[in-house]
Amino acid sequence: MFQKLNLKFIVIFALIATWSSTSMPVWALSMDDLVMREAIYYEKFSNIPFTGAVDEVNERGVFRGGKKDGQWLLYSSDGQLLSDVTYADGKGLAHIVVSTLMEKLITLGNLTIKVECTVIGFITAGLEI
Repeated sequence: MFQKLNLKFIVIFALIATWSSTSMPVWALSMDDLVMREAIYYEKFSNIPFTGAVDEVNERGVFRGGKKDGQWLLYSSDGQLLSDVTYADGKGLAHIVVSTLMEKLITLGNLTIKVECTVIGFITAGLEI
């Protein structure tokens, strides 16, 4: 009886281990893992155009056939959204939002003024980037 119980435990453990290893998420690459040749992105040391996700601190998106595809987000170092672009076949097609905070110290005699300005720009659908 002990051997049957032990065998069942081993079989169940093996099934769980196999299932968990095949269901692990596939991690996205960074742009440093890719190279561009003739406007097509490839994973380093590969001749097959890259298809997959890129997920970095400041840039997120998907490649299909070596070209940007779908939504791509670009963030500043402080986490602010700089742009949101929709790509099709490697061409940016829709809605870019660029928001940049500019700071400047201006000194006039004994007076120093800090000037802050947010610059926002939009490009709408139909304009190729």
